Amino acid sequence: MKKTRDFLFATLVFSVGVFVSVMFWSLWAINRELIFPKIFDRFFPSWLNHNIHTVPLLGVLMESWITFHNFPTRRQGYITIAFAIGISFLAFKTGVWVYPILQKLSLIGRAAFMVGMAFLTILFYVLGEYISCLFWGEEIRSIQMRKIH
Repeated sequence: MKKTRDFLFATLVFSVGVFVSVMFWSLWAINRELIFPKIFDRFFPSWLNHNIHTVPLLGVLMESWITFHNFPTRRQGYITIAFAIGISFLAFKTGVWVYPILQKLSLIGRAAFMVGMAFLTILFYVLGEYISCLFWGEEIRSIQMRKIH
């Protein structure tokens, strides 16, 4: 179970958790109507918005600090991220997009957004490795030494 937990945390939970927070608040800063129109404020209080779009970042950082996660190879991580992002294309078939900005983009714009999303998510995967090394460097070296012998 630990291997599965580590794999899922390293490849999806950390990178997607950081991505959601960074992208949401970046787009909010640029033009909130593209990501979360003001009309939603009547139904969606600010504390709930932060719970969905800020807490994931705080949660994955705390988890990285509290629990050691053995990251898979980068190749495995990249393939998993690519597969998960590929699932996002299901929205293309249904026409239902999570955020209004995706409805406003052209087909090429959506494709560029998805490629950018994949690139950022992979960047966040590497960031997760780096943070893990900061918090758990000695444990990682110990595992690497066991693999050599």
